[in-house]
Amino acid sequence: MKWLILIISGVIAVIIVLLLSYVRFNIIYIFYNGKSKLKVSTSYFFGLFKPEIIPDNDEKNNKSNKRSLEKNKEARNDAFSLDKFSNYKEIFDYIIDKSNIEKLSWKTKIGYEDPFILSIAYGSIWWIIGIISSFILPKLNMEKINIEVIPNYNVNLFNTRFNCIIKIRMVYIINVWIKLLKLYKGGEKNDRTSYRGINEDNNE
Repeated sequence: MKWLILIISGVIAVIIVLLLSYVRFNIIYIFYNGKSKLKVSTSYFFGLFKPEIIPDNDEKNNKSNKRSLEKNKEARNDAFSLDKFSNYKEIFDYIIDKSNIEKLSWKTKIGYEDPFILSIAYGSIWWIIGIISSFILPKLNMEKINIEVIPNYNVNLFNTRFNCIIKIRMVYIINVWIKLLKLYKGGEKNDRTSYRGINEDNNE
């Protein structure tokens, strides 16, 4: 009996630890020499699993993504209808509240041969960053942030690298998943009910 209690207690303790552990999302976006790359990877169970959600862009991935987008177009339209916008906003606000930005690094290099145009572009970029910082960053739990804009003279270029590591506890992710399932299933029930009513009217 004692061994059974110990085993059950151990299992409960492991479940609690896993639920309270963090899941990290590593988002990397690079724009270099007119080409862009986006990579999104995750890390959970204390770094034991590191699957990629969006791997580096290539032709095969682009083709497969286009096919999957075409197949799931109708499903997405139903799931993200306007009448559910407020519900999705609540879920989004919940994610923002429960998430922590472990690292945010945004480095941009901009250059123009004309110093006047370069000064205008340089100031415009910082103006955009200032707007983003004033409206979005105060809502986030930020641990480390580094934003740089580096001007380059006598050369035309625009390169940027964005790296953001977001962490959120597993229990909150499960809660978000449950909310999304309830929202999606609720939409299915409403659609079926209205469709059934139409059939009944037609049958009469």
